[in-house]
Amino acid sequence: MSELESTVRLVARWRDGEEAAASDIVGRFRVPLTAIVAKLIGRRLRRRVDADDALQSAFHTFLRGARDGQFTVSQTGQLWGLLVSIARHKVQKQAELHTAARRDVASESEAATALAAHPDDTPSPDCEAALLDEIRLVLASHSERDATMLQMCLAGYSVSEIADSLACSRWTVRRVLDRIGEDLKRRLYGDG
Repeated sequence: MSELESTVRLVARWRDGEEAAASDIVGRFRVPLTAIVAKLIGRRLRRRVDADDALQSAFHTFLRGARDGQFTVSQTGQLWGLLVSIARHKVQKQAELHTAARRDVASESEAATALAAHPDDTPSPDCEAALLDEIRLVLASHSERDATMLQMCLAGYSVSEIADSLACSRWTVRRVLDRIGEDLKRRLYGDG
């Protein structure tokens, strides 16, 4: 099977509702796209923007758009070019956000950033208990299966192991864990 046929077929499988196709798309393009995103982010912005977050957002945008018919792939290299373009846009939006006046990454001192990234002390038992309470409150609005996914993740199971154990796709596990993480962020930091 040629590269053109396999790429076009892969996107068609996803559009037809085959969840495993999403994992195949991400698996095929993750490593080379990670290198490009890391280069786009640059040294200074790297303190604030994680390449994996931008990459995940780019894949999510593509997969949602492909399923909705917004993106079509019919030529060699078209999917790669589209993913690079989406990733570049995601990084540009993050750069705009983190270079805005009050959030300007250039105004941070190296020492403050280093301390924030590597704190010397561990959380107190009270902080740990408060975080566990927040997690329980977030999980109250999720299904039992979602809670099980989070528990397995926190216990050190990989996404693949969780997916195999619960008879679902890796993409489903990632999506659920991301949704729980976003809910927790909103609870801890508000909507802003």
